[in-house]
Amino acid sequence: MIAYATTRHAAVAMTRQMAADCGHENNALCPGFIDTPFNAGFERQMRGRVGLQRDIAEAIPMRRFGTVEEIAEALVYLASDRSAFMTGHALAIDGGECL
Repeated sequence: MIAYATTRHAAVAMTRQMAADCGHENNALCPGFIDTPFNAGFERQMRGRVGLQRDIAEAIPMRRFGTVEEIAEALVYLASDRSAFMTGHALAIDGGECL
């Protein structure tokens, strides 16, 4: 977990520094627990999908996985002119996990 946390924080710091240096749109998308095939390993660790869903419900205020579509909507926003005055931001789409 230390490698993941260190890498994620480094990506956020790099995004902020690039925004400060370049002054134009440099943002990061920070997805939370998204329902994808990547979760198969976690399901095995939690002894099945039900166990993983129970763990997610306890750890995430919205009490569910995010969806690929929810992440796609955030990416569309960041790629659009609607985010034109936004820079150096780490947009967390994580159901409140980072609270």
